[in-house]
Amino acid sequence: MELKAFDVVEKRYVLCIDNIGQDEEYTQDQINFVVDTVVRIRNSWEKIEKNLLLKDRDLKLDMTKIEETYKQNVIIRENNILS
Repeated sequence: MELKAFDVVEKRYVLCIDNIGQDEEYTQDQINFVVDTVVRIRNSWEKIEKNLLLKDRDLKLDMTKIEETYKQNVIIRENNILS
């Protein structure tokens, strides 16, 4: 069964680093470290969010199947009682 893609809203953020009033500039290595760290955090966050969405979707599908089976059983029992 083909499932449609999740509805998503793209969010963008700005990262500012501050040297707290010190008259020093950040080195390129320091900037790269911060950017790499943010990218790893973002990737990890997105992976966690996707996994949670998949679990929620799968649970919803399972509950839908259970409800349908229950309804069918009720109909069968009602028909048996009326017969």
